Amino acid sequence: MFIKPFIRRVPPALVCLLALSAAPVHAQRAGEGTPLAAQVEQCQATLSSAPQTSLQLAQTLLAQPDLPTSVEISAVGCLGFALRQQGQLDQTADLPARLLAAAQRTDASTDDRMRAQSLAAHLLLWQGKQAQALTLVGEFLDEAVQQRDVQGQIASLMMISMIRGEAMGDAAGALTYLRKATELTDHLRRPPSPGDLVVYYNYGYALLLLQRYDEAAVAFKRAEAVGVRLSGQDLMMQRMASHRAEIARVRGELEAAEAGLRGALAWQAAQDPQGQVVTLQRLALVKLDQDDVRAAKPLAEQALALAKRGHFEEEVRQGLELLGDIHLLLGERDKAVALSREARQLDQRRAQDKALAQLAQLQATAERSINPTQVNAVQDLERLRVIRNAAVVALALVMGVALVMVVRLRRQRQQLTTLISTDSLTGLPNRREAERLLEIEMPTFASTRRTALLLVEIDDFKSLNDQHGQAAGDTLLRAAAACLRAACDRHDVVAR
Repeated sequence: MFIKPFIRRVPPALVCLLALSAAPVHAQRAGEGTPLAAQVEQCQATLSSAPQTSLQLAQTLLAQPDLPTSVEISAVGCLGFALRQQGQLDQTADLPARLLAAAQRTDASTDDRMRAQSLAAHLLLWQGKQAQALTLVGEFLDEAVQQRDVQGQIASLMMISMIRGEAMGDAAGALTYLRKATELTDHLRRPPSPGDLVVYYNYGYALLLLQRYDEAAVAFKRAEAVGVRLSGQDLMMQRMASHRAEIARVRGELEAAEAGLRGALAWQAAQDPQGQVVTLQRLALVKLDQDDVRAAKPLAEQALALAKRGHFEEEVRQGLELLGDIHLLLGERDKAVALSREARQLDQRRAQDKALAQLAQLQATAERSINPTQVNAVQDLERLRVIRNAAVVALALVMGVALVMVVRLRRQRQQLTTLISTDSLTGLPNRREAERLLEIEMPTFASTRRTALLLVEIDDFKSLNDQHGQAAGDTLLRAAAACLRAACDRHDVVAR
């Protein structure tokens, strides 16, 4: 019996993590407290490992009065995503408006505004308000291109891929934008971040949906290589474990697939309701592949109930199709038809003409404005400029140091020359210097002019020195030297 392959489309819950990690938390700007920044970082970090903890942290943060704008934006975003992951989307209705209001405050920076727009767009999209979400994504994309913000451009591409998959059910179309996002991410020169993990994960997931399993496995391996270097990425790692198990199922490795799915399910049951739904649906498929339809039915029913409770629309639609197939296999045609009709109703609400027109315009902007080759070339040029400027500064610094060293060496040489050629007491040339000067002048003495050598001795100098002390003797010698210098002509040499 042929069972239509169950494939889940572009994952809305994971793309949202990029909105938090794409822009840095600006909670430590002037006037903003470090404890608040630490709480925001902890809230975001635990989204992928303990969403319930993130929810509690966000609620605690937002209960404090007079939060800085940057901190409030991060906390509201963290709250919205934690509520979504816990299946409490109905409690996020007021959050987009709060984010956009915070972005309009006078102390909101450009990064704050762009982050608020991205977060609000995700929440609006999950709430089914596609037109509003697309408007915000368009503004976000325009500003990211204008500011040459590569991270913002990556986030925009991820949003477009998410909308394309969710609004149109088009994994192939989503893959186009995910590929661009990976090309931009590959070119960033920085340590790996949670945003990189999301980009590679979603790229692999789109490949999985298109049944390009070998390529998907490579992409997931790359994402895992990033994940193991970061802390608190349990949610992503467990979902990838579920995806690897799905690949094993498709390849006919049913025992390995079931073991992998149950291993992921043990963690997801407590922390990841959406991931739990998908893993349960895949376990149901394993049972169908094992020709155990009755064992598959309760798994599919549990998954559908959880999906409806959590408002996971895509998982609900897929769950309806899966359970409908199971009812057909059991001969329960009426139930299968009812489930199929319910799935079609979801598809009809999926995308409105206005939203699709906005999406087409947004895609055209992305195609026109974001060319990974050009963006990467601009980045390379900026790096070259930085390197060139640094080299010029370094060269100037080296030349300055060299000049200082040359001047200092010359000064030291001059001081050394003076020291070895001058009598330290009188300042007159010493005997060695006098002999050198005589040797220089000797050839001219006999041929051009007459020269006289006068030797001056101070009588009884030793007794005077003994009687009045060495200081008195030194004073006498300096006075005699000054007197002789004053009495001699400019070309005469007076030496001691």
